[in-house]
Amino acid sequence: MISIITVVRNGASTIEQTILSVLSQDYPDFEYVIVDGVSTDGTLDILEKYSDKIRYVSESDAGIYDAMNKGISLAKGDWLYFLGCDDVFYNNSVLSNIFSNSKYSEFNVVYGNVQFLHSNVVFDGVFDDVKMYDRTICHQAIFYRKEVFVEYGNFSIEYKTASDHIFNVYVYCFNPKAWHYINQIVAIYNEKGASEFADAKFLDDCFEICYKNFKKLKSKFILGKIFWSSFFRYFKTHDKKNAKKYFWMVIKDVGVWSLFSTLLILIKKKYLNAS
Repeated sequence: MISIITVVRNGASTIEQTILSVLSQDYPDFEYVIVDGVSTDGTLDILEKYSDKIRYVSESDAGIYDAMNKGISLAKGDWLYFLGCDDVFYNNSVLSNIFSNSKYSEFNVVYGNVQFLHSNVVFDGVFDDVKMYDRTICHQAIFYRKEVFVEYGNFSIEYKTASDHIFNVYVYCFNPKAWHYINQIVAIYNEKGASEFADAKFLDDCFEICYKNFKKLKSKFILGKIFWSSFFRYFKTHDKKNAKKYFWMVIKDVGVWSLFSTLLILIKKKYLNAS
């Protein structure tokens, strides 16, 4: 069974279309769980309207990821999927196209693409090690096996909009081969929602988070790229003693020559993209 989880607070203008896109799926084996953060705009009236077809709770929470974690605890399915309260499935056969003839027994995560609501851009194909660092897979494109959360834990509530990115990095770097791409658009995603806003704490912590995890992949190029793109902000915003410890760790792991080679590659790419 697939558990579809939506978290919402004051989403009356969009939540009904989201619910209808789920309930219209032609795949029979799913449940729909909605976690509401005590809405005051009529959202609860809409949820009650569909209460015979969905499960919902309404209670205060500590933010988006706290609500998502509540959804995880309520989910009964083998696979978990998170759909935003202003997003919709791409069509009525998304779930059946993905799961009817495939069991994915060897994979922990299955992901596809999303189509951005406002720009119509399709995001974003197969992810490899470098691309996983550069940008995360859209949350609305991913199906997680529930055991992933048992093994790796839930989303951190320290971060306002980047915890799914952090979680994906953590899980991916442990076992990239357990991730499987399907060339299918899963959802129409509102790219102007909460994730549009940068998570300052994540940007401050990005170096340490990414270095610790991508180090498992043993790629000097990725480690060098992490250093040049995020270490200097980390140095400014964290304890200098700890930052210096990481600096010397990078020198040991990557090497001075590899670091500067990576820098030259990055400068060349930036120049070619700008021209």
